[in-house]
Amino acid sequence: MVDLGVVHTALDYAVSSGAASATFDASRWLVSGNVAGQFTLDGFTIVPSAKILGIWESQGGYVDTLAAVHDARQFGQGQASVGLAISHALPISDDWAFVPYIGGYFDETIESRIGSDTYSLSGSGRVTAGARITTGNGAGLGIDGQIAGVGAKTMSWGARGGLRASF
Repeated sequence: MVDLGVVHTALDYAVSSGAASATFDASRWLVSGNVAGQFTLDGFTIVPSAKILGIWESQGGYVDTLAAVHDARQFGQGQASVGLAISHALPISDDWAFVPYIGGYFDETIESRIGSDTYSLSGSGRVTAGARITTGNGAGLGIDGQIAGVGAKTMSWGARGGLRASF
């Protein structure tokens, strides 16, 4: 599976701080890509994947109502991720299966002010796990969780649930 996306947004900011206010134009680009495969080995489904995500913003310079000059600026952030998930379907009945999974990923993030020598680069691990109950016709119920930032200064966790119906 290959998934690519590009989004452009034209922005018109209206900002204020205390007695100062101003408006200025900006633009934002979002680029994403995902390459994933799937294969089966001894009853286990293995899904390797590689993802990229980048966002860049360019803001025009402006003068606020107190005559303070604000220079134009550009900044961006990107992330690359590689890893895999492994699952194994456990039949409950002829039409139902319980499918637990676990995944491990390495995430690399870069943040920068474009046009300057200032940037930060950081890498961390991410662990995902979850389970779903599926039927033969594609309907299912699932829960997923993740712990991100493993090995970094800041860790985060997330959880979600979902219901899928085919019709």
